[in-house]
Amino acid sequence: MVLEVFKDVYKIEVPLPRNPLKIINTYLVKGDERDLLIDNGFSFDECERVLMSGLNELGVNLDKLDHFITHHHADHAGLLYRLFRKDSNIFISELEATLLKMSTRDELWLQLNKIAKRHGFPFDLNEGYRVIRKMVGTDDDCESRFRFVADQDEIRVGEFHFKCLFTPGHSIGHMSLLEENKKLLFSGDHIMAEITPSLQFWGNRGDPLEQYYDSLAKLKDLDISLVLPSHRRSLTDLKARVNELIAHHHERSQETLHAITVETGNAFEIASKLSWDVPGGWEELPPHQKWMATGETLSHLINLVNKGQAIINKEGETVKFSRQ
Repeated sequence: MVLEVFKDVYKIEVPLPRNPLKIINTYLVKGDERDLLIDNGFSFDECERVLMSGLNELGVNLDKLDHFITHHHADHAGLLYRLFRKDSNIFISELEATLLKMSTRDELWLQLNKIAKRHGFPFDLNEGYRVIRKMVGTDDDCESRFRFVADQDEIRVGEFHFKCLFTPGHSIGHMSLLEENKKLLFSGDHIMAEITPSLQFWGNRGDPLEQYYDSLAKLKDLDISLVLPSHRRSLTDLKARVNELIAHHHERSQETLHAITVETGNAFEIASKLSWDVPGGWEELPPHQKWMATGETLSHLINLVNKGQAIINKEGETVKFSRQ
């Protein structure tokens, strides 16, 4: 489905098979000489067919198409390796480019397995690794087309003068795209309607929740008429949604703090005591979603530790948490 959401800006809804998000909104910005595609989809034939159908309907020439990748996750960058051409510019933060290259490598998943076990996660991540490898293509030539962007960098596409905004939280190098004159914000997974982005802590990532709070504060007072996220519907009241997201995470932090008991000391155990907005709750979550839920819980636990409300206790290779 192709929908014009603003003059010369088109949304193409790309399916996400076997994924609870179901669809990613990719955006095509038409320029005079070159067009810009914001994110893409899994490296699946079904995703490619739908996206290519939309691009063909819009008369896009892949040889004159540049790409903006908000972050490295497979639903946002999986098709990149199929779509790029020798003259493509691929705008991506350096942090996300590194993570994208690492996402299909054995050493990353070995490290994640060790960290997950340390926090009580009882399942092996190998199956998740095999799934991710299918969702993200690889091509060394693609990496030569990377154009690293940082906060406040500008990208021009026809009449659009975009400013890159560094908005970490959901991912360590997440970038949003702002058009101040037209009051547009392409928010990626940073700000969405109805759902909140997953904020996960796995290892040396600082404090993802605090990073997210900082990123929300950075956008809150922008003069924006239309927010175009990667999932769900568009938004017109940015400030109201930012306030809702902050309130949600404050409530979640308190719920996490109250779930810390002597019997539930590691992140996996604490996560199992929290409310999860899925039919059947925690017990019905498959292992890969319990892994994500544990990572989200860890983000809140690390934030509570940094605010002096919780304490980390290391027992050999195991990490547990207690209240301050």
